[in-house]
Amino acid sequence: MDGATIPAISHALKVRGQPYETEWPYMNPGPLNNDSWKPPSGIENVFKCQTANVKINSDSIKNQIVSGILPIIAMMISDGFYSPVDNVIDTNEPYEDPRLHAVLAVGIGHANDKEYVQIRNSWGDQWGDQGYAWVSGDYLLSRRWD
Repeated sequence: MDGATIPAISHALKVRGQPYETEWPYMNPGPLNNDSWKPPSGIENVFKCQTANVKINSDSIKNQIVSGILPIIAMMISDGFYSPVDNVIDTNEPYEDPRLHAVLAVGIGHANDKEYVQIRNSWGDQWGDQGYAWVSGDYLLSRRWD
């Protein structure tokens, strides 16, 4: 399996929703036996939402966040994404193969004459700062997948 598709993710968010991480926490490593593993039962609190495919740029992300919408960003990631330095991802390293990943944009900030997007990753609280990091606009725009 090559991972999820954007249409499949959109459908899942609209129909089934995303549970709270405390009710269905990220598992690293995954289950020992995939054949017998089942999702946790009794999950009642889920977030459901409509999705839209829009071009990624800092203005569209900023406008959505200001209007109360937290956009999901699909992008190609590089090695530097796996270990943010001081909770910041700002590297121009090349990527050899397209590793696609999706994150939730939760904020916009500025530092050193650069714009950054604060993201929430799905890899658990051990990644970045309790699951959050700042991604430079340059990194994000050079790796957008649209």
